[in-house]
Amino acid sequence: MSVRYGVDLDDLRAANNMLEPGTTATLAIPVEKTVEVEKVVEKTVEVVKTVDKEASFQEVTGTRMVVYTVDMSIVVKDTQAALDQIEQLTNAVGGYVVSAQTTQYDAGAYGNAVIRVPTAELDNVLAQLESLALEVRNQNKTGSDVTEEYVDLESRVKVLEAAEQELLELYQTRQADGEVTDILEVYQQLVAFREQIETLTGRMQYLEESAAMAKVTISVTPDALAQPVQVGRWRPDGTAREALEVLVSSLRFLADMIIWGVILVLPLALLVGGAIFGIGRLIRRRRRRAKPHGEAPADADNKALGGE
Repeated sequence: MSVRYGVDLDDLRAANNMLEPGTTATLAIPVEKTVEVEKVVEKTVEVVKTVDKEASFQEVTGTRMVVYTVDMSIVVKDTQAALDQIEQLTNAVGGYVVSAQTTQYDAGAYGNAVIRVPTAELDNVLAQLESLALEVRNQNKTGSDVTEEYVDLESRVKVLEAAEQELLELYQTRQADGEVTDILEVYQQLVAFREQIETLTGRMQYLEESAAMAKVTISVTPDALAQPVQVGRWRPDGTAREALEVLVSSLRFLADMIIWGVILVLPLALLVGGAIFGIGRLIRRRRRRAKPHGEAPADADNKALGGE
């Protein structure tokens, strides 16, 4: 007797949607009609119904699972000192530094740090970061609600674990009185179920950790590089920008003139110049041809006068 019990996660997800009251779910599980497997399917469907009736994560705790992310840009007097203070602050609240780096320039160094801090301490950490800065140029705090995804994963894990338990009992029964091929097939399905459970629980753990530890990305700029050069009301950077804009406009105008000249003026000039050159050359040729005939009478008169 052969047993094939293959469950696709998409099928489970479809069957495990949060059911409306009074509706029923059916697992689309391709199996052979055996008494043992039919019992497994029936119990698994019952688990799906039970999951819908049980209190969800939100209903039990009354809270939402939110993953917070903060991006902020600050101006400080000394970049390295500020990064050191950020690390001390992070460690003090029970967080950790994911990464920290500096980029050195002649006038100073830019810094960047990524930290993880407990979500409960996030507002306190942001306030202390603001106190470290001479200026907060930008701060963006966003939250992503993952409660629905977490509850969905939790429900799917329950369904898979229930089916896994039933398969385990079937496997133990087959070990006692079943054939080797039947035992191997049930064992393969057990392994597949366990892999899917581990994948889902891994995602749940990631969401839990992300919701528990907020991510803060901090860009640090030294005051020497942040402040524009300004004397009174005169700002050299503004003047330089205007001069650059005029230069670009002039170069663009010059480039346009060159393009017009190459495409339009040059061919016309060659055409007109060629025509003028041809006409002038034709006139010169005619004059050369006409000149000997004009000199003949004069030569004859000169000879006659000489004879006299």
